[in-house]
Order: sequence, then structure tokens, then C-alpha cells
Amino acid sequence: MPKYIRFVTEFPQTVTGKIQKFKIREAMIEELGLAQAAKREMA
Repeated sequence: MPKYIRFVTEFPQTVTGKIQKFKIREAMIEELGLAQAAKREMA
């Protein structure tokens, strides 16, 4: 069950059209102020 849901009109993509999930993740961490939580989960 997702904790946060965000609707967008487009996704960051590579030249070949694949969605860059890491860029979405980084943007949401910054926008929601979850830097501390991300460090705990990644460690």
C-alpha cells in the first residue's frame, strides 16, 4: 500500500523511452522532505 500518491502528466524518460524511476524517486524524496527516511531505508 503506497504511503504517498502523486499524479503527473509525464515521466522522465531515457532516449529509448524507458521511464527513469530513480529520477522520480529522487524528486519525491526532495519534494516531500524525506531525506532522513530515505537514508535509513537505503542503509
